[in-house]
Amino acid sequence: MYCKKCQTQNEESAQFCSSCGARLDSVQQNAKSENLVSSTLLLVYVLITFFVTVVTTVFYKVWPIQYWEFPWRYFIGSIWIVNNLIFILPALAIKKIPMKIIGIIFASIVIIIRILDNINLMFRIF
Repeated sequence: MYCKKCQTQNEESAQFCSSCGARLDSVQQNAKSENLVSSTLLLVYVLITFFVTVVTTVFYKVWPIQYWEFPWRYFIGSIWIVNNLIFILPALAIKKIPMKIIGIIFASIVIIIRILDNINLMFRIF
């Protein structure tokens, strides 16, 4: 059995890792709960991306941009905000802390760039 914490090979009957001393069954339970959280975050990301794509596609096909009325500006603006902020979810699903930090930094840069692009687009349209 491999230790999930340090990746050391241990005997199948071992309760503690021979290298780091971590409890092997609790490490496995933590790994299962981390996998569940990561899977949930990725599922939420996919569902939100799908919803935003469908809504914006329908919205653009039904109402051309030049006919947007005042209340719809807030609706499409909130959809843009959600579409930009969901980029943080895959970064949060990363398990290893250094990689998670790098993912959050890159996701934040992408979010800032996309929000600035959307703000520029909004001011050109309206």
